This record gives sequence, C-alpha cells and structure tokens, in this order.
Amino acid sequence: MALDDRARWDEKHAAEHATQKPSSFLKAIFETESWLLPKGRALDIATGKGRNAIFLAERGFQVVGIDISPVALEMARRASQENP
Repeated sequence: MALDDRARWDEKHAAEHATQKPSSFLKAIFETESWLLPKGRALDIATGKGRNAIFLAERGFQVVGIDISPVALEMARRASQENP
C-alpha cells in the first residue's frame, strides 16, 4: 500500500513543475495574526514541494518537512536552495 501511494505521489509531483504559493490560510495568519506564531521550529507534514515550509523559513522559522514522495522532497530541497 505505501509503495503504491509513494508511486502515485511521485508521479503527481513529477508532472507538476509550477511553483506553488503557500496556503492562503497560512498567508492570512501572517498578514493579520503573525503574533500568534512566535518564531521557532516548525514541522511541515506532507510538505510536498515545500511551499509552506519555504514560506515559514523565509519568516525565520527552522522548518523540517516530511513527505512520502522522494520526488517532492527533492523538488522542495531545490526550491529552498533557490530561495535562501
């Protein structure tokens, strides 16, 4: 089952090359209620290509992203290096 899921997500992420924006919910928190999230460590579960992890890192968080798809994690790694 897990290998089937991994293959499905690898295929999905490999087919989509566009950079994704962070979730509108996360952006809204920082636009209106950023004081609710003091800087620190963050865990991004099912990070995909890292859109939310990168957004948080740009705002001073130390982020760890995990995902079932090695393809997505590699894309996230590359994207994070392009936006140090």
